[in-house]
Amino acid sequence: MKKKPESPSADLLALFLSSGLTPTAALAQFVFACVAMGGFMFSHGLNIDEELGLFTPFSISLQGRFSLELLGQILQPPGVLPLAPYALLAAAYIISYNTIVSIHGLRHSWRTQLGFLIFILFPTNWLTQEYSGLAAGLALGLICTSTAALLTVDRIRNQRPPLQHSLLSVLTVALLVLALSTFQSQITVYFAIGMGVTLFSISQAESHQSAFGFTSLRTWIVYGVASVLAYALTVKAYLTLTGQNIQHVNIYFRSPYFMLRTEPLQYITGNLEQYTRTYLTPGFFYGHPLWGLPLLLIGALILYFIYCGPARDLTQASGIQLKAGWQGMLGWLSLLAIPLALNIVSKPYRIPMRALFAVPYVAWLASMVWMELAAGSRRLRILMVGAALSCVLILQSLITISHYYAARAFNQRADQLVANTVASVIATSSKQTPRVSRIATDGSLQREQPYRTGWYSFAGSSFFNWDGGSALRISAWLRAMGIPGLKPVEEKEKKRFETEFATMKPWPQPGSIQVNDDTVLIKLS
Repeated sequence: MKKKPESPSADLLALFLSSGLTPTAALAQFVFACVAMGGFMFSHGLNIDEELGLFTPFSISLQGRFSLELLGQILQPPGVLPLAPYALLAAAYIISYNTIVSIHGLRHSWRTQLGFLIFILFPTNWLTQEYSGLAAGLALGLICTSTAALLTVDRIRNQRPPLQHSLLSVLTVALLVLALSTFQSQITVYFAIGMGVTLFSISQAESHQSAFGFTSLRTWIVYGVASVLAYALTVKAYLTLTGQNIQHVNIYFRSPYFMLRTEPLQYITGNLEQYTRTYLTPGFFYGHPLWGLPLLLIGALILYFIYCGPARDLTQASGIQLKAGWQGMLGWLSLLAIPLALNIVSKPYRIPMRALFAVPYVAWLASMVWMELAAGSRRLRILMVGAALSCVLILQSLITISHYYAARAFNQRADQLVANTVASVIATSSKQTPRVSRIATDGSLQREQPYRTGWYSFAGSSFFNWDGGSALRISAWLRAMGIPGLKPVEEKEKKRFETEFATMKPWPQPGSIQVNDDTVLIKLS
């Protein structure tokens, strides 16, 4: 009797469970994730931008993140919730990570558990996590992206024709559209996983003639491009129906053609500079040395070249093996470029470092190449070196996060001191003057930072120096600190206080905060 073929859903479930993750290991990963995000999870601190939306929520759909608004209405109301969003995000990290482990054909072990720490501790994660309002959206995006990758791998593994089970193709694109509507950078994670699965499967195979050869990348490209087009149409339709400005979505993305035509040298050198700094000197961006990352990456490239590339049995290698080997090296260079793809299609350094979602995956893949390739070939010394470098990167990431949390707490305490002084001055002067209802500021607060923080991070900044000492931000922050009723003075009216500001001394000297009629004046610099 002919055996009935398994359904696609059964294949997917078997693939997802193939890593053999135990409940105990999953619980350990959840604890690790909560500890890694503990500075956010158990702290009710505001970050820059969150003070503006605390009392008057603003739309973020203009940035193409329309699902965050819909998700917020269901799971996360306005304001800062220090526990629930990060508990959800911790669960999402576990689901997405173990999905990635499964689609790479790995079994759960101490090596994948070590890799999990790299996956969740890499600095780009906490640069994203510092927005509590986006944590639920990040969780949704991670699950959607990893599930779409699972569907893609299942299709390639079973060599299904494009039209077979077309519903799964539609579901793959729909999941990617939903992921992109949380963070556009999720598409780089999807493409990075596609290239990573291809490279990793070749390194594990006895020959280069597996289903996951470089020709399988066409499936990833088709789904990725289709999802980007569908996402763009969906965003424009959503903004049109809600009466919002469509053009704002494209503010960060301009065709590199124009920059190549006007500033070709700056475009090329700028992208190369960011490419090399991201992987060779990552401490430049994150505030603390992360030399474990370049050593892992360089070692992974060398191992790949020796055991899977043209250096393997060079004297007897066939033309097909040599071609596949050089394709692999080109694939690695492309894998390193994928996390920077949004910068490449706009301009160098335009996209914040927090948007480089795929870099933690690249670091994890390099670690797995070291340990899994060595384990499979019984090369104990290579395995030990790979594990040691992975531990070094984990330790360096922890130190970097420690600096971040310390800088965040330092600035929050210092800003609260300014707020307390403002409240004291207002309370003292309210007996002689009308009720203070406005605020005017001069300059921005230049505070010495004792900790090393990353680029594009709000941890090393103050509410009193962001945007040049914005009275709008400061009034919102003071309201969050319990000082209500202060509205920023309009810029054109601010000129009438120039004489008073000229005679005042900057903070923290006496007289840096004064009251003039119904307006509190704060001279910051």
